[in-house]
Amino acid sequence: MKKHIKTIILVAIWLSASATHAHQPDISSITLVEQESGAWTAQINAGILGFQYEVESVHGKGSYSSVEEFNHLLLTHLRENIVILVNDEEIELTKGIVKLGHAATVVFELSEVPAELNKVFVKNEGFKSIHNSQSIFSIVKEGLDRDQFIISSDNDFQVEVMINNNQVLMAGNTSSNKNLIIIATAITILLTGLFFVGRKIKLHRSPIVSHT
Repeated sequence: MKKHIKTIILVAIWLSASATHAHQPDISSITLVEQESGAWTAQINAGILGFQYEVESVHGKGSYSSVEEFNHLLLTHLRENIVILVNDEEIELTKGIVKLGHAATVVFELSEVPAELNKVFVKNEGFKSIHNSQSIFSIVKEGLDRDQFIISSDNDFQVEVMINNNQVLMAGNTSSNKNLIIIATAITILLTGLFFVGRKIKLHRSPIVSHT
C-alpha cells in the first residue's frame, strides 16, 4: 500500500513539474537505473528545447522532417557523446527510445552491468553545445543512497563515483554541490527518472519510438 501511495505522489509531482523544466534547456539529468529484472537502463531527461538545440547544432535545422528522423538523430548523438564505465569496463548504450513532450525522456538499455558496483564513471557531452549546461547524475539501485552529482564544463562534463557500504561518494576533487538552485531544479528533473523505478520498461511499446 505504501508503495502505491509513494508512486501516486511521485507521478503527481512529476506532472506538475514537467512544464517547469521544459523551458530550461541548460538543465538535464542522466540516471542509471537497475530494473526489477536486474537489467539496467540509462535515462536522460531534459526539456525538449535542449534536445532540439543539440540535434540542430550538430546536424542543422533542416536535418529532420519527421519525428522518426529527429529521434534517430537524437539517439545517435547521445550514444556518441555519453560514455559509461562500471568497474573500469565500458558499458554500451544499446536499444533506445525517445518519449517526446515538453519534458522529454530518452531511455537506453545498457549492456551487461556487473552485479557489484565499485566504481562508476560517466562522461556526458550530450548537451555540451548549450551554454552553462548542467547535467545531474545519479544511480538508482535497491539499497543504494540516491546522491546527485553535477556534470558541467567545470569538471569536463564527467564524474567518477565510488560505491562503499551502499553510499555513493565522489572520487577526486569534483564538487557535488556548487549551486543550491541548480540542485533544487535537478530534483524536479529527476522525478521523471524515478517514475520508472520498480517498473519494467518495455521499449517496443512506446508510441513515439526509434530503435537502433
